[in-house]
Amino acid sequence: LELTVHFDAQGESFTNVYLQGDARAVYEGRILPDAWQ
Repeated sequence: LELTVHFDAQGESFTNVYLQGDARAVYEGRILPDAWQ
């Protein structure tokens, strides 16, 4: 299974977050600095 997370980043703010793939339930999401720097 593959899950891709798309988002727009501006500074330390993230908007337009959406999931693409086989995601049935997401409890919590965190974007850590090493994922977007």
